[in-house]
Formats: sequence, structure tokens, C-alpha cells
Amino acid sequence: MELFRATNFDFLKYKWYAIAASWLLIALGAFAIFVQKGLRFGIDFAGGTQIALRFAQTPDLDRLRELLREAALGDTGLQRFEDPSRNQVLIRVQQQPQEGRDTTGEILQRLRQGLRGAEDPARIDINTEGADTLAARLAAADPERVAGR
Repeated sequence: MELFRATNFDFLKYKWYAIAASWLLIALGAFAIFVQKGLRFGIDFAGGTQIALRFAQTPDLDRLRELLREAALGDTGLQRFEDPSRNQVLIRVQQQPQEGRDTTGEILQRLRQGLRGAEDPARIDINTEGADTLAARLAAADPERVAGR
């Protein structure tokens, strides 16, 4: 059974058109990069911090953007992700010039202060605190180690 007859195609007849189209696409890409003032690298290539947060109620994105702007962390990105009913927000922050700066801690503290107001000092989030901070808080709560006896 023969489906196609005369399957001889002269592809090289169109080589100059293909070369011209390729150079045109390259030139358009270079022009687009120039107009946009370079490439915008994501966190994977440029470095930085990415935090995924989940809220109990639907967060006010404008208020979150305002709080991040007040933190003066440079270029920040904020967007909802996954299912909107899950109240999840993704925060991206550019890499900070100071070495050893706890960007994640600063962001979480700023958001807690801005969204909750005066926080109960006895209430801590053990998911975001390090072992040293937790040990210091426990030692401050029980300086004579009465609970350990």
C-alpha cells in the first residue's frame, strides 16, 4: 500500500529563506532584550529569597505590598499561587548586598507586626524560629530550670 507518491522534496531550494527567517528572529530577540534593558533573571539565576506563605483568611495583597515596600528590601514580587481559596502567597525578594542578613526573618517579622499589630510576646511560631532562639526563649521562661527536675 502506497500512501505518498513522489516523496522527493527539494528542501535546499528554500535554504536562503530559512536562513533569512532565522537571522530575523535573532535580530528581533536581540532588539527585545535591548528595549527591555537586559534580561530579567529569576531567583534561580540572580539569587534572592522566595517565601511561600499561607494565611488563615484571604490576604490583602495591596497591604502586603505596602509592608514589603516599607521594609526597603529592594525589588520584591508578590503573587497568589495554586488555588486562591487556599490563601497562599508567594513572595520573591532580590538578593541583599549585606552578607548574612536574615531576609526571611525580617520579612516575616515585618508582616507579623503590620498585620497583627502588637504581638503577644509569649506566642512564638516554632516553624520560623531557629534552635538558638528557641533555646534562649525557653531558658528565659525557666531560668532556674525548675521544669527539668
